Amino acid sequence: MSSFLVPLISLFIYVLGSHSTNIFVSVALELSGHSATAIGLMNSIGYIGLLAAGYNADIIIAREGHSKTFIYTAVLLAILSLLFYGSHNYLLWCIYRFLFGYVVGIMYVVIESWMLLLPPVAKRIFRLSCYMLVLYVSQSLSGFIVQIEPDKNEPFLISSLFLMLSILPMIFSRKFHKNIHEEKIEIMSFFDVYHLSKIGFWGCVLSGIVTGAYVSLFPSIAIRTSLSVGLTMFILHGAGGIAQWPVGEMAQRYGNKKTLGLLSIGIALVSFFTVLDKLNYIAIGLLGIFSFTLYPLSIALACDGMKTKDIVSASKILLVAYSIGSIIAPPIIGFSIDYFENNFLLFIITGFFSGAYLLVLLNNKEKK
Repeated sequence: MSSFLVPLISLFIYVLGSHSTNIFVSVALELSGHSATAIGLMNSIGYIGLLAAGYNADIIIAREGHSKTFIYTAVLLAILSLLFYGSHNYLLWCIYRFLFGYVVGIMYVVIESWMLLLPPVAKRIFRLSCYMLVLYVSQSLSGFIVQIEPDKNEPFLISSLFLMLSILPMIFSRKFHKNIHEEKIEIMSFFDVYHLSKIGFWGCVLSGIVTGAYVSLFPSIAIRTSLSVGLTMFILHGAGGIAQWPVGEMAQRYGNKKTLGLLSIGIALVSFFTVLDKLNYIAIGLLGIFSFTLYPLSIALACDGMKTKDIVSASKILLVAYSIGSIIAPPIIGFSIDYFENNFLLFIITGFFSGAYLLVLLNNKEKK
């Protein structure tokens, strides 16, 4: 198998396990009577773990290599899924959720830097689009795993099984002991990456805000509005996955900046019309298309022109930017929903941030 296909196959199986655990944490808390605030806080703790991973993921990858680091994260997540299964204590789950986010964050840096480092540079957007397609299709299918015996916490056991299976392509691949990069990894600072592309950085933040809010709160809102949790998450992630290739082609033709502007307008408009009418599967699909394509375009824009030795470190910093948005959004929106007793605040707030990002784009002189 090629060094392009191996990580994508492993990623597909891996995410079936990791994301079903993420979704089922929210579902289990909702079924046990916890508030949207508690659910949002739990998911934010996971994103704090993701943020923590952004500070040393490059060091771990430089020491262990991409393949081995991926395998280590899969084994650790399988163990954490079993710990979720064996306990129903909210505080313990907060600890597990932090560790889960931390380990997943390292995996994201592994795969994203893998895709960015493969030659040729001209195909970066294509490779990132394939990566996000695999990621979101797998996430969409993982939503159905939570439907299996939810009252008995069975999804946690199934998640653990998928996570262990995900290491097999890496183990049996001939590329297992070979690092993607030949150059020494250069450690970049937070501000180095920020100054290289402000709109790429803020695009990652917006992506964290909207996708973090949707993934954290859509399962709960689906239950409250009598929608199927599995179908809701399938449409949200599936639409985002299917849109990766055409949106990537659009970015290649018209530029990342213009495409990011159109995506932010799309989120704002769909959010506005959802508030006026009601949440339905069409709106969920459109939000998946516009929001889940933000991240790969933002990464590609930020890394455009970087040296190979800077890619792993830059991927780590952009993950931190994504995590910042993901940490902020779920608890604030969850608290707002509880306090004002209005589920549509999810769309009002995410629509507002999308409009704010559009203003950043319009006032920025980057031409990428």
